[in-house]
Amino acid sequence: MNATKEQTSRTITIRLYHSDGSAARRERQLVRTLHVPCDSAKPLTAKRAAHVLARSLPQFSPASSACIIRTSDGWRATRSLQPTARCSFHYIWEEAVVTDNTGSNHE
Repeated sequence: MNATKEQTSRTITIRLYHSDGSAARRERQLVRTLHVPCDSAKPLTAKRAAHVLARSLPQFSPASSACIIRTSDGWRATRSLQPTARCSFHYIWEEAVVTDNTGSNHE
């Protein structure tokens, strides 16, 4: 093992999107981007992504029933915000995508 193990401070990125949830044409709009410092060198897992998300955006805490799934974009959690203007049973969705910015090319 390397005695001078590199303690790299990395950044976790959280991107918040809003979409209308349409199955026919899914369009999402980037609302906000957060950059969260992370001192751990451990890989980003669903559990770690959920903790970072809950600390940065409490509305996505495990108590809110936010489920984290792996996607090609990163770890994703969604929640409904409000009904759409035209229909009370279609919702505006908020989606948080959590990615690790360590320079790896497996996004």
